[in-house]
Amino acid sequence: MIDRVLEQDLSVEERSKALASKALQLGQLGRGPDMLESAQQAYDLMKSPLSARAVARALSINGRGKDALPFYEEADLDTYSSSLEYAQALRYAGRWREASKIERKHHRPIVQTLNLPRWRGESCKTLHWFCDDGLGDVICNTRYFDLI
Repeated sequence: MIDRVLEQDLSVEERSKALASKALQLGQLGRGPDMLESAQQAYDLMKSPLSARAVARALSINGRGKDALPFYEEADLDTYSSSLEYAQALRYAGRWREASKIERKHHRPIVQTLNLPRWRGESCKTLHWFCDDGLGDVICNTRYFDLI
C-alpha cells in the first residue's frame, strides 16, 4: 500500500512521511536493514522530528543504539514508548542517570493511579506486585515471593 503511495507525485514532506511510515512497517515485520534504509531516505528528504525518530528506531533495532542518540534528540518524544526508546539509547551511550530519570518518570503511573503506597521492605500484610514487562520477567520474579 505505501509503495503505491510512493509511486505518486508527492511533495517532499509527503514523501518523507510515507517513507517514515514504511520504515515503521518494515520494523514490525522484522526487516531491520530495510527499515533503516527507508528511514534514512525519509530523513535525507526532510529532516523532521518524525523522520529523525524513524532513523533512531531503525538504528536501535539494528543494534546501533549509541548511533541513535542524536536522532532521538531531534525527534518528538511525546509518547511513552518514544521516551523509553530514548532512555535506552542514553544507556547505550553510558548516560545512565539521564536514562534512569526518564524510566522512573514513566514507570510510576500505575502505582500513582491506584493510590497505593510504595513498599520499602517493611513488614506488611498485603503486597501488590505490578509487572509491566513481559511474561518471562514475571515468571523470573516469582522466585522472590517466598523471600518477601
